[in-house]
Amino acid sequence: MAYLEMLARDYDLWAALAPEDTDTTEHELDARTARVFQAVLLEIEQATVFTAVSMSVATALLAKNSSEVNPWHLQTYGPARPQIYPLVAAKLLSSSLGTERLAPVQNYFARLEFAQRLSQTILGLDPALDASARLNEFEKLEDAWRYTCRASLEANDTIRICLSESGFDEPPAVNANGEALLRAAERGEQPCVDRDGNVTVPGWAENRQAKRVAVNLPAIAYYRGLKQTVVIDNASKSGLGLAGLDGAIPGRMISLAVEGGETLSGMIIWSRGKNTGIKLDETLSDDHRLLRGKAN
Repeated sequence: MAYLEMLARDYDLWAALAPEDTDTTEHELDARTARVFQAVLLEIEQATVFTAVSMSVATALLAKNSSEVNPWHLQTYGPARPQIYPLVAAKLLSSSLGTERLAPVQNYFARLEFAQRLSQTILGLDPALDASARLNEFEKLEDAWRYTCRASLEANDTIRICLSESGFDEPPAVNANGEALLRAAERGEQPCVDRDGNVTVPGWAENRQAKRVAVNLPAIAYYRGLKQTVVIDNASKSGLGLAGLDGAIPGRMISLAVEGGETLSGMIIWSRGKNTGIKLDETLSDDHRLLRGKAN
């Protein structure tokens, strides 16, 4: 089909962007690049469960073993489109990192983009195709998500090894549950489709998606050696949304002085204009005042 050929061509172009590695010496990883790499790792991990769900759905569609699963589940449960990597890809490509470190990461985001675009294309097609044509679509879909699962595991391993060998801050702890889901999904076991054919997201994964509340609390941000006045727009146990921060760069660390003398620190995960998302170094307690809602 023409759309499959188009997507395959785009993937080949994307994957070919990794620079040739002509230097066989060990590549040093500077602190700034290490922080960026950490942010990319977090983005990949946040998509882990939903990549496994998408693969499970694709396998169920191909196997026809559930009347409950339909292609629209790919839109409901699919991983979010990357926000950090598109912002930092050029920086990573121009860094001293070698191809052996960049290629698995770039391959993951290329595979994810391919799988997402293919999923959307299939959703937009007339479902009243003949059975053989529909089967061909689902075979391509399963292949796309299977490669994405595999690429996710390889990219995670590559970044963790890179950070560890470079002697910088330890990467986040391995999400063993998430990796187990990916491996099971890659094997075609449908770990996110239950016996009744219902799509499920594991409870521990849903717990990671912490509830976010509106706050509207002024704070002082200490970032890149400067002090800025910002507003904490919203908060969850694991992160904050800020308004008013200038020059935010994903992967950079930031500290916030909140009214009452408390200091919070974390990593910038995304930035759009003067709106910024922060992943906290330490989770907030259930009764933390930021989680009580808007400030009076």
